[in-house]
Amino acid sequence: MNRNTKGRPLSLLAAMSLAWSGAISAATVASPPVLLLPNDAANPTFTFASYRTLQDGYGLSAFYFDDEGNSVSRATGAVYSNTPGSFTWTKDAGNTAGVYGAAPDLDGRTYHKATTDGSINNYTYGSSQVWKWFVVSGAPGTVDLAMDVVVQGHAFANNGPGGNAGTIFATKLGFLDSPTDLVQDTVTALAGAVNWSGGFSEINTVDVDVLWDAGPDTQEINYILRSQAFTVTVGVPFRLILATSTQGFAGPGAWGEAWSDFFDPSLVTSLDFPGIAGLTPDGFSVVGDGGYLALADAGYGISGYVPPALPEPGTLALAALGLAGLGVARRRKARV
Repeated sequence: MNRNTKGRPLSLLAAMSLAWSGAISAATVASPPVLLLPNDAANPTFTFASYRTLQDGYGLSAFYFDDEGNSVSRATGAVYSNTPGSFTWTKDAGNTAGVYGAAPDLDGRTYHKATTDGSINNYTYGSSQVWKWFVVSGAPGTVDLAMDVVVQGHAFANNGPGGNAGTIFATKLGFLDSPTDLVQDTVTALAGAVNWSGGFSEINTVDVDVLWDAGPDTQEINYILRSQAFTVTVGVPFRLILATSTQGFAGPGAWGEAWSDFFDPSLVTSLDFPGIAGLTPDGFSVVGDGGYLALADAGYGISGYVPPALPEPGTLALAALGLAGLGVARRRKARV
C-alpha cells in the first residue's frame, strides 16, 4: 500500500496488518488513490431490533460451497475488542476466503478466490464488519460531518469457452447518530464486479465505473471515498461501521477463475497521503455551504469514545454489602 507511515509506531495492529496484506495479489497499487466526492444517491436504511453495544469491535464471516452445493460457513459473531482478528476459510487451494478486522483504524479487509476445472460450480465469500464509536468536542449543538475511506484492491475473472466466472466486491459505511439510534443510514457505498450484471443492493455514492468484462487483465481499485454528510451532536457518541465483502463463482462448463483482494479499506487521513489535497489529519471534515473544512479549522475536535470504566469486582461487592446493610438498618428502625 502506498501510505506514508513516518512517525507511526509499528504496533501489534500494524504488524498483524502487514502480515495479512496481499493474500492473493501484491498489496500495492500503481499510483496514489483518487479522492472521490459524494453524489446524492439515496440508499435504504437498516433498522436494528435493539440498541447497539457502546463498544468498538468487529464481526467476520466466510463461507464456500462444497461439491454438493451446500454452504460451509464460519463466523465470529460480534467481537467487542480493539485487538485485530482474522481467519481464512478454505475448501481447497483454489477456493478460499480470508477476513480481517481492526476497530481502532476502522480497518476491514477481505479476499476470496474461486476456481474450477469446469466440472462443478465453486463459490466463495468473505465479509468484514468493523465498528467504532466517536465523539465530537466543541460548541454545543449539531454539526454535519463527512468521513474519508480509502479502498484499494484488485479484482480478476476469466474463463474458458462455455464457462462462467465472476467476482463481486462492495464497501459501505453505516452511521448511527447516538447510542439510542436504531436506524442505520448508509453514507458511503461502492460496489463493483468483473463479469457480473445482476445488480447490487446499494447505489454507489460516488460516480465511478467499477464494472468490467471477464478477461485476462487484473483490475485495480484505488480510491478515497468521501462520505455523504451525516449529522452528529457535540458530546454525544455516534457509531460508524465499515463493511467490506468479496464473493464470486467459477463454473461449470469450462475452466474458470475469479478473485478479489481488498487489502486496504479503512479510515484515511492526510498523514497517510500528504500529497492529496483535501484530506484532513483525523479523516473527518465539517460540511458547510462553502464546502469542506478540517474539524480544527471549524473549532471542533474528534476522538474515539471511551466508555466509563466499570468498578472493580471487589468494589461492586462492597457496594452491594453496603446496600444490604442499609436495608437491614431500615428494617431494624422500622421495628422500633
